[in-house]
Amino acid sequence: MSYLKLESVGTIVDKDAICYPMYKDGTPDLDNPCFINDCENDEWWEKMSIDDALMLFPYLTKTPIYHLQGYFQWAVIKFGLVEEANNEYVDTAGLFGNGGVA
Repeated sequence: MSYLKLESVGTIVDKDAICYPMYKDGTPDLDNPCFINDCENDEWWEKMSIDDALMLFPYLTKTPIYHLQGYFQWAVIKFGLVEEANNEYVDTAGLFGNGGVA
């Protein structure tokens, strides 16, 4: 399984942009998948560290979600939630793939 661990939110994201809660031992809870697009809980995004977000969004450009209509706008909004919650703002040029620059 190719995946990305997001320690700050206790989540593992796989190559298909499916999120799984992470057990304390670092393994995914495969019984509770959620497509990342369906993670509309702002609290989850607001708890994410900037470091995890800076790993997540480039990772997502290699998943099927990247090709969905509206991906770029969705990614900019979600990354904005992370930035605001962390009170840390970064240059996002190229962060979201070829869809544009935020």
